Amino acid sequence: MPVNQWVPLPTRTNGFKRQEHAGVAYDNRRQKLLVFGSDTHGRNWDNSVWAYDIRSGNWQRLDAPPSRPASYRVTPEGIPVAGNPAAPRPWAMHTYDGLVYDPKNDELLVAAAPHHNPKRKQLKPRLNPIWRFDLITLRWRYESRRASGMPDFFDAAAAWDSHRNIPVLYKYGLWEAVSEGIWRKVENRHAHVSHYTMVHDPRRQQLAVFGNFRLTNHVWIYHPGTEAGQAGHWEQRRPGGDPCPDDQHIPVAFDRRNGVYVLVVDDNEVRVKPNGARKLIRKPRRSLTLVYDPDANRYLRLPKADLPPQRMNYMMRYAPDLDAILLVTGDGKHPVQVQALRLDLSHALANP
Repeated sequence: MPVNQWVPLPTRTNGFKRQEHAGVAYDNRRQKLLVFGSDTHGRNWDNSVWAYDIRSGNWQRLDAPPSRPASYRVTPEGIPVAGNPAAPRPWAMHTYDGLVYDPKNDELLVAAAPHHNPKRKQLKPRLNPIWRFDLITLRWRYESRRASGMPDFFDAAAAWDSHRNIPVLYKYGLWEAVSEGIWRKVENRHAHVSHYTMVHDPRRQQLAVFGNFRLTNHVWIYHPGTEAGQAGHWEQRRPGGDPCPDDQHIPVAFDRRNGVYVLVVDDNEVRVKPNGARKLIRKPRRSLTLVYDPDANRYLRLPKADLPPQRMNYMMRYAPDLDAILLVTGDGKHPVQVQALRLDLSHALANP
């Protein structure tokens, strides 16, 4: 595979269409990308889990076809469910960066809420749980217990902390699972409103957050406590190096072999208002691929890895099996395509 550029992989869609508000996780046990999420807004009702097999190039629906809108209902506890009463499923909903693969339980964890589903106003659910999809039985279950003050994780971010072997959620503060289904808020401070991405760095045992609704190229690093449920602290960074446009909803993945983050950032033109707010004044014509080096605190652009503008896209993960970053592209107007990027930092530094 050529290095430092995106290479399309064989892709047989089998009816799958990427939704801009959907998220992705990577099942390293089966070497599959896992996708769940829908554009909703009345245009799409897909509440199925889809998988992309990196060995065959096939997209496959793992559970039942989309539930009929007429099957949407709210349980006596106020939880929105759909489909067969004997096997309830979550509603079609935006998931953003709220998906994570849980290797301990071999499940797909979904931290999200159907706030933009048109059924919400009609049926008025009162509790939006964290959902889990069992990758052996291919059935859904939800966590019925909630910690005091736990928010609906709409437009949230999730990551798997492989050092402490726990999931971490970020919405109005940081939440960690101290045991199965038991969550604890470990940090109240938050600097992000929406449209951000959180990724775990196993080499440095920290979390990094990129992007924000208000457009930024800053990086926020969270240094967690030594054990699950212990408080950590935030660090804001303003990286140097190559210029990185201010952006939001950025696809980000951590390259384990090189120990750096890879970002796909829209080449936005932004005007800063007198009050400090940023306004997008030109739609992007391309996306840039950049590397963020946490040790040097700088960006490095990969000049041969430009892509068409990605806009809202959270579908990027590192596949250790390929030693490559995988990015899912396409939308309602363009067919889905899986792109792979193998990073060679020595080559990138030698050929700026």
